Formats: sequence, structure tokens, C-alpha cells
Amino acid sequence: MKETAVKHILIVDDLADTRAFLGTVLMSKGYSVSVARNGTDGIKSAREREPHLIVLDVMLPDVNGTDLIPLFRKNNENVIIIMLTAYGSTENALRCGKAGADEYLEKSVHFEQLFTIVDEYLKNGSEEEDSGSTSITSTGISKNNIMHSKNRNNVVEPLNVGIENEIGSKVKRACPRFS
Repeated sequence: MKETAVKHILIVDDLADTRAFLGTVLMSKGYSVSVARNGTDGIKSAREREPHLIVLDVMLPDVNGTDLIPLFRKNNENVIIIMLTAYGSTENALRCGKAGADEYLEKSVHFEQLFTIVDEYLKNGSEEEDSGSTSITSTGISKNNIMHSKNRNNVVEPLNVGIENEIGSKVKRACPRFS
């Protein structure tokens, strides 16, 4: 039986209770977990220890979480990003998807759905990529290996073209050392 490394998850959320709850449950499932309370700390944490998956709040105190997706992708194009929001909307979901998020969930849903999705990506993700199979995600969006692999740039605009213009000056001000 081949030994697999412990998968690392980064949780970026401004609510301490959310960070603590998600972190505790994910660690009890055998994952390594880091937490960050804002975008600046999230980028720093991702650079210090590259996560396999990021649970990212849309509304952070220093920046919109969606604007961080290109920065996380620039650091690791294969990182899985699950967006969480307390204020879900179709427009917001589309914006997150266009920015490159793999999933979009409302916090009002049971967190068990989040844990199931995390397990699907991290425990079964490499098998799905190898098989090239297509499945339907919790958001109802068809997911295949393009959205969960090195070929993600074929679906989402390449990040190396005008990234600073897309993200805007707010992220540059919030994360000057990391952008």
C-alpha cells in the first residue's frame, strides 16, 4: 500500500469561530490545517506552506476574497479553491467561477457539504484527474479534469496577463509584499 502525504488546507476567514470550527473538524479528518484572518495573512501563509486546498471567504476585512484567487493561482496553479460566503448570489458565484474558484458554497448550508467536497477533492481528486471522468459538483456545474488540473488556464483567463489590473489597487495596498 502506498503511503500518501498529509494534505494541507488553508482556511482564510475573518470569523474566528468559523476558522476554529472548520480547522478542528478538518484536522480530525486527518488533514493539516493553517488559518488566516484576512487576505494579507492568507497570501503569506500560502507562500510559507503551499496548501493543497484553500477554503476562502468571499468577504474579508482587507480585500474581496475573489480578488485573491489569481494570487493563490500564481503561487500554485493546481491549488483547489472553495469559496464560502454568507451572502450568496448568482452574480457572486459567476464572479468566483470566472476568477478560477473550484466551488462556491453559502455558509448557511450545512458545513457537512463542505467537508464532503473537501474529501472528494483531496482523497479522490487524483483518481478523478487520471480517469478524465466528469461529475456534477455541489453547485450543479459539470466538473472535469480541466477545472481540476494543470489545464485550468484553458478555461480561466491566463493569470499572467495584466494580473495587477484585474485585481486592482486594493489588493496591492493590502498585500504589497506578496503581489
